[in-house]
Amino acid sequence: QRQLLQETESKRQKAIDAAKKALVSAEQAKTQLRMLTGGPGVSVTGCLCEDSFDYKGKSFTGCTTFAAKGGGSGWCVVQGDTCGNDLGDGQRYDRCPTRTKAGCSCLQSFMTKGHMVKGCTEERSQGQPWCKVRESGCGLQNG
Repeated sequence: QRQLLQETESKRQKAIDAAKKALVSAEQAKTQLRMLTGGPGVSVTGCLCEDSFDYKGKSFTGCTTFAAKGGGSGWCVVQGDTCGNDLGDGQRYDRCPTRTKAGCSCLQSFMTKGHMVKGCTEERSQGQPWCKVRESGCGLQNG
């Protein structure tokens, strides 16, 4: 009977571990999809930004450049314990995407005319920077 209890407990633990692994995989898939599709409150790597957060005794809403992270770009505290980077105070953060005048979020990098572009470019539009956006139906479409 003791052996049967041990076997049952072992099977139960394996089922719990498999369920946890499946949940992590599902969350990673959602994050990857958000990274491609963007939207309000979505970081460059697809993490969900907290609507508001406190950092170093100050309150923030959305993205901030206070104590800039990741090369001086805007950043936000993100939801979850696997997304983004450790902020060192129990919170996690990620960089916010560059936004167009229309409020669309730019992809970090994209291909155009056979080469890779990072961020915005003025290629074929001198004085008018542009980027490939993540959201479907946002911004202007080139010809």
